[in-house]
Amino acid sequence: MRPPGLTLSPPPAAALLLSCPPPARGQAPTFAIRQDPAAARAGGDVTFVLEPAPGRVLSCSWYRAPSTDLAFEIFTYFAEPDLGQLNGSAHTGRETGAADCSMCIRQLRLNDSGAYTVAVRHIQSRGALGAAPTRSRPDRPCLPPWRPQAPVTLSVPCTVPLTQPAVTPDNATVTENDTVTLSCRSPPGTETVAWLHDGAPVAAGGRLSLSPDNRTLTVRPVQRGDAGAYACQVSNAISTNRSDAATVTVVYGPDGVTVTPPGPLWLRLGSRLELLCAATAAPPPLFAWARGNASLATGSRLRLDFGDPGQAGEYRCRATNPALGRAAEASAGSTLPKPA
Repeated sequence: MRPPGLTLSPPPAAALLLSCPPPARGQAPTFAIRQDPAAARAGGDVTFVLEPAPGRVLSCSWYRAPSTDLAFEIFTYFAEPDLGQLNGSAHTGRETGAADCSMCIRQLRLNDSGAYTVAVRHIQSRGALGAAPTRSRPDRPCLPPWRPQAPVTLSVPCTVPLTQPAVTPDNATVTENDTVTLSCRSPPGTETVAWLHDGAPVAAGGRLSLSPDNRTLTVRPVQRGDAGAYACQVSNAISTNRSDAATVTVVYGPDGVTVTPPGPLWLRLGSRLELLCAATAAPPPLFAWARGNASLATGSRLRLDFGDPGQAGEYRCRATNPALGRAAEASAGSTLPKPA
């Protein structure tokens, strides 16, 4: 019994394509065997096709071995007369032949991996003259001593449901216009890797690039719209799995500092004023208020009870990005006593 997860890699073998009686020197037909699909998967089907097509043949015999040993015969298909398929001792119930000497194996299993040999018996073979073979026990193809040709080896990889991948780093903070790189740690058996940004597929192009195997995503230069949740999705023939989201934070600003209402403002003595400061930044900016060289308060709002003409002047708001140390200012303009 094979351990779970084992990928079978059988030794190379040759497919023997034979005819009897042996043709004259230099006249031996040569065939190649094409596997369709080229990458077989457990649970799927595969077909072996002879190229070029062998033309009119009496029979085709397939063997589950690198030889034509009768103990490994899967079946013999009798094409002329059309007697159909006679199964051998190595037939599992999943192999089907055809008059063109092809063989289809359905619902592949891991133990289908190995070498396969076909022997082609042409219509002019001895024993085909005078009487046709019977379904009970037709004559077996004779095996002239030709050199092996057209190797065919079937490999059925162990395809198992994929475990969950992971994105590293799972939390990245990057300054706008710098570079961020994310990697997908994919499980064994992964065939394809795709990326998603806030649930939408990511395609390479412009500032986004992917490694040849799609396992690494690079954004250069980063813009503030690149912030969000990133995940990688892995797939194989039988399963798909997605990573937990990794968070990318783009640090920028402050930009667009404003004070509302804008000045100049005329106020009556005894009136109350509230100023609001706003700015665009990530992380959220810190606000501080000042008039002249005097610091007044922190926070986005400044409330004033205007009771003294000496309070008149320019009120400024300073917004600071706590991660970058960058700052920008805006002013409410002049605040003046309203004339009587």
